[in-house]
Amino acid sequence: MRKVRLAFALVMVLAGVLGSAAFAQDPGWPRQITKQGNTLVYYRPQVDSWTHFQELDWRMAISITPAGGKATVANVKQSAGSVVASDEAPQGHGQTAQ
Repeated sequence: MRKVRLAFALVMVLAGVLGSAAFAQDPGWPRQITKQGNTLVYYRPQVDSWTHFQELDWRMAISITPAGGKATVANVKQSAGSVVASDEAPQGHGQTAQ
């Protein structure tokens, strides 16, 4: 349960950071956020595989330091898939469109 909370918190933090910094200059890696004495350091995500441009497996290292506490280092590994909806009939691999 703790891992799920940590992963959820990381995703939420990254969504806020990446969304607000979309037009800012690239600050480089690793990146750090400090709020109310709590520090999150996150390192460049590494893509392990991107099968057929639909299934993405990636990982990244993070370090979380609560205010006045010791740093905790973790490795986040995610796997996600996507399906693109289309009005066209599905085409199998190696088949030609008619």
